[in-house]
Amino acid sequence: MYSYRTLVLCILFLAGVFFALPVVAEDSVVRVHSDIWMPYNGVPGSDEEGYAVDILREIFTPHDIRVEYADRSWNRSVLGLEQGGTDLVIGAFKFEVPNCIFPETTIGETVMGLYSTNPHLKINDYDGLRDLKIGIVSGWGYRKWLLEDAEKHPENYIRLYGDEAFPKLMELLLAHRVQLIPGSSMVMNYQIKRNGLQDKVFFVGYGPSPKSEKLYYAFSPLHPERSRRLAKIVDDGMKRLRESGRLAAILAKYGLSDWE
Repeated sequence: MYSYRTLVLCILFLAGVFFALPVVAEDSVVRVHSDIWMPYNGVPGSDEEGYAVDILREIFTPHDIRVEYADRSWNRSVLGLEQGGTDLVIGAFKFEVPNCIFPETTIGETVMGLYSTNPHLKINDYDGLRDLKIGIVSGWGYRKWLLEDAEKHPENYIRLYGDEAFPKLMELLLAHRVQLIPGSSMVMNYQIKRNGLQDKVFFVGYGPSPKSEKLYYAFSPLHPERSRRLAKIVDDGMKRLRESGRLAAILAKYGLSDWE
């Protein structure tokens, strides 16, 4: 039988575990963290926060839920989902964060393209990568074939870290310090057009796989009931935005049209 001392220790242990658990955020606030990835999400508080942030504000405001959006590196954002402090991230592939909770609704579909300042490059297989310096952002959900290639041939890859990693990669590409950048076709095309780089940065292929992937809002797995409730609000809200034409208006602000 358990002694009185053992019983007290068990109670204290359980109390310690209870108080160590992350506090569930109230439904009046949804904390959104992601690194800047326009046109999905941009500078917090700016006139163009990105269409995925605009959508969240449109959906949650009628429910008296405030969206707190902050720019954080992708690794920090995902860690926040797992440890607390982040309710959802923007632009996740399901294979990146398989333990998270996802709405049925996507926020887009994209294919990973390869971009260079050399318009004569044509890369459709692994061989085309070998003599190039390739810039990538550490922690991003690139395609499996690229991540495997980076592990096999680390000498070909330059990894950047932190909140400003992607803009720095673009700078390295334009300075010819890297010869290739892989990236979401929508993100890269938006950046090229927005910054007037049509005659400086070119799409040069899909590599070994042109497979497209669906993008989602990913909700924290820490508090699954709350996350499922919020995901359901997103699904219902997206349906309402589509039917009312409001989604089309939000996308038009960024020069885009509905992906479905």
